[in-house]
Amino acid sequence: MQIDLEQELLPEGDFPLVGIVYSRDIENNRPYYIVSYRRDDGSKGVLRIAKNTSREFLEHDFLALVFALKKLEARLDPGEYFKIGFGVKDDDTVCFEEGEIFHTEDPEMQAFLDHEFRDTKAYAKCSYLDLNHVMSDFAYWNPASILGNNPRPLDVSIFRTIISNKVWSEGMEALGYRKVDTNLMQLVGNKPYISLDYAVEGLTPAGISDELTESLHDYYIDRYRDGSYSHLDPISGLVISSYDLTTEKRLEELLNHGFLESDIMGLREALKRTTFGTMEHIDEIVAESRSACEKLTVLTEEIRKEDPERCLNLMKLYSRIGELLTAIRDQGLFYFIRFARLSTVVLDYCRSLSEEGVLKLDQVKDGINNIYVRLGGFDVREIGSERDVARPQPFGTWQNLRIPSR
Repeated sequence: MQIDLEQELLPEGDFPLVGIVYSRDIENNRPYYIVSYRRDDGSKGVLRIAKNTSREFLEHDFLALVFALKKLEARLDPGEYFKIGFGVKDDDTVCFEEGEIFHTEDPEMQAFLDHEFRDTKAYAKCSYLDLNHVMSDFAYWNPASILGNNPRPLDVSIFRTIISNKVWSEGMEALGYRKVDTNLMQLVGNKPYISLDYAVEGLTPAGISDELTESLHDYYIDRYRDGSYSHLDPISGLVISSYDLTTEKRLEELLNHGFLESDIMGLREALKRTTFGTMEHIDEIVAESRSACEKLTVLTEEIRKEDPERCLNLMKLYSRIGELLTAIRDQGLFYFIRFARLSTVVLDYCRSLSEEGVLKLDQVKDGINNIYVRLGGFDVREIGSERDVARPQPFGTWQNLRIPSR
């Protein structure tokens, strides 16, 4: 939704906070206030505020605005919403300009959506957007492609339990990356996103100081914010997360942005430990990953044979669901994350061979295909075509356990 912050702002009076507000997210037909604001210190932004949000999630001036908006909404007929300019004074007095009323095409659907959202914990607690926090659709994964743009609370809870809460960081930590005790997936307007801030931190090699880690984080995020970096996947090429033949050039760039030689030296050594330590244990990681996948496959087959859809013992069914979720988390996704990162490190190194002119592109592609086969654990004699070589599916069995999109 595009909101012109320059229009209809209050022309007179002492208002530290002014802006425009829609009483509904009209783009997605959701019960959120969409607030485009500017403060007297020059800061500005856009907030999506849930209509049933708890007070502790709002600053006092926005809380005063919400209370005033609810009084205005009480005067509306079903299916109506408005757009209006506002100003909030130092004493939290809220003033409005003359607004504009709109009508929804389907009042019954609007009422249904409001009722569905009313008791959703995620809806109430993820309403206040930190404007200094960068959200992404494509860092690591696109959770919306798995959960949908408007997931149910159970879908969100399962996804967080088995992957985005701690498992993603534990899998990366096992390869020498920094531990991050934060949920990677965040909800904004009930739409799932990946936190670019946490993803960047999780791709920082362990063993460097907290000060250098924070400086690198600010450098990556500032580079992304100022538009000097553009890519479908914000992580790819933005974060220096492994060592290859292009790394020294990228480390030299840091010297032009205030980093010290000692910082570069520390980061270089940490990247080498992480990268080469990972490569040295390829066989071990592949074997452990395949073994974990096989254990998970055995468990899922056992559960299928029990025909859980016809199970009348709810306690047994509940126990088996918990057992399956634990296995997916510990035997499936932990090893998958580690395996996927291993593949990325190795393939990035191969691509750097081409970029630096060590090998021709065709040679690198052949090498990458062979690496896919090796990491997937395939016997080349079992592969029937070149397409199979280029697109092996080493974890095809557990992919069927993915949460269905809505």
